[in-house]
Amino acid sequence: MTQAPAYVWEAYRRAQTISGRTAVSNATWAADEAGDAILDMVERSAVPASAAALEAQVGNLLVNRAGKHRRRAAIKVVHYDPLHARANTPSFFDAVAARSRLRELEAASRPADWSLLVRVGMGGGMAEIAIALGSTETAVKKRVARARERIAA
Repeated sequence: MTQAPAYVWEAYRRAQTISGRTAVSNATWAADEAGDAILDMVERSAVPASAAALEAQVGNLLVNRAGKHRRRAAIKVVHYDPLHARANTPSFFDAVAARSRLRELEAASRPADWSLLVRVGMGGGMAEIAIALGSTETAVKKRVARARERIAA
């Protein structure tokens, strides 16, 4: 691991303090993921040049991930019914058709676009993807929109 400025470790310490709370909540999960993202930045030597820039990235990530965990919890509580889930399991033929369609979409897209869309499809938030790519959240949103347009065309 490379040497990082003190403000990076202070941000990491704050994230760990939040995630170390005894009551597990959406914010706790988000803080844990923010701490992991900070460590990833240090390992990749992609630490922002100032404490303010780091705080902005971590703040966006915290808000994004807390919302994601909140939405997932709501979906599980409101929409998950094990009997209904088993009854609506896709057939073998549906699965084959879906995989075939995914292969067609992959072949029709550029590798960078496909990689980005896979990250989004796997549930990655824009802030999280932006940090992983070393980009801004706005740039990632635009790239995703353009990639979707290219595939739809």
